[in-house]
This record gives sequence, structure tokens and C-alpha cells, in this order.
Amino acid sequence: MTPEAKPPPDNRLSALAGQLTGNVTRLVSEHLALARVEFKDALRESSSDFAQLLGAALFVFIGYGFLCAALSAVLARWLGVAGSLGVVGGIHVLAGGLWAWVRVRRLQEREWLKDSTQALQQTAELLEKPVHQLPHG
Repeated sequence: MTPEAKPPPDNRLSALAGQLTGNVTRLVSEHLALARVEFKDALRESSSDFAQLLGAALFVFIGYGFLCAALSAVLARWLGVAGSLGVVGGIHVLAGGLWAWVRVRRLQEREWLKDSTQALQQTAELLEKPVHQLPHG
């Protein structure tokens, strides 16, 4: 290549800057697309947990009503009406509360948008490196 055919250095720099801008734009849009997919997946998985939590609450109220009446009638012979209602109701509230607590803990332990977070961290690490240390591919 002759010296006359070589583009001036600032044209080459402009082309590289334009290419970098295009690559960063594509990278950001891919991160957003990944986050969107992860969010939809997490929402779908969590809907089952929320339904279970609602079921647990419903179980507490229905169980409390039916079993309190039946067991309280039996226990009333030894504990009186108030004592039997208190024992039966307490057992069902504790059981339903434990069930709900387990479901809430599971929701709290879920790692939301894990892949997107990792990808963003990797991108940030790459952007912090000097150009000569970047992997060539």
C-alpha cells in the first residue's frame, strides 16, 4: 500500500469511534433483552410461589373454621369451650403461619436477574481494562 492510499489517522480514529459506539449500543441492547427475558422467567416462577402463599393463607382460615368447631366440641369436655377454642385455633394458626413463612423465605432467597447482573459485572470489568489487555477474538 502506498503512502497516498493510506487514510489519514483521524479518519481511522473516527471509524474506530463509530464502531465502538455501535458495539456499545448493541451490547447495552443485548443486556436489556437478557434482563427482560430473565424478569419474565422470574415472574412466571414467582407466580407459583405467590399462589402457594395465597393457598397457605386460605388454608389457615378454612382449617381454623372447620377444625376449631369439631375439635373444640371434643376438647370442651376437659378444657371448657374457651380453652378448647384457644388450643385448636392456635395450632392451626401456627401451622398456617409456618407454611406461609416457608414460602416467603423461598421468595426472599431467590436470586433475581442473576444472569443479567453477572453479564453487567463482566462488561464493567472489561470496560475498566486498558485496550491492550482486552481479549482478542
